Amino acid sequence: REIPTDRLVLAGPTRLTTFRYMLNTYRPSPRGHAPERDALSVVLRTHHETLEVLWLPTETAPFQTLRSLKWPSLLELRLRGELVQSDNSLLSALGNMPNLRLLKLDVALPRDTSPQPVWPPGEIGTYSWPMLEDVQISFPCMDDQLYGHLPHTLRRLSLRFFPHRIVHHWCTT
Repeated sequence: REIPTDRLVLAGPTRLTTFRYMLNTYRPSPRGHAPERDALSVVLRTHHETLEVLWLPTETAPFQTLRSLKWPSLLELRLRGELVQSDNSLLSALGNMPNLRLLKLDVALPRDTSPQPVWPPGEIGTYSWPMLEDVQISFPCMDDQLYGHLPHTLRRLSLRFFPHRIVHHWCTT
């Protein structure tokens, strides 16, 4: 009998504080990552209260799981990979990360795709990151309301291309 993946947890008394799972940046866009996304969901549901550092590829990141959990210990979130269209799930997930200090979004844009805001225009919320010090966003969107909600603790804001346009064009031709 198969157990639904939303009921699976990892056994053991471990207190996982760092989880880094990154894929090769320069690869053809893979599709059909449901089993991988399910496995990542199990890890995150089991350790969301103790994780301090979380690195995930955007293509397989379980955004529904990220959005549905509280992240009281998370200090660093890094997402890297191709742009994934979402329904504000990243902003909703960030709202559950009150102790975040570093947010790094290295998101490559597929051809003929426009940058997407982290905080879309008109989105209303009371998200707060009082300890946020470092934000790095690739392909920033001019209409992103995130910039107007950054705290006074911010020490560095990096807006840049990722991967660099030359590398991106070289790898996609």
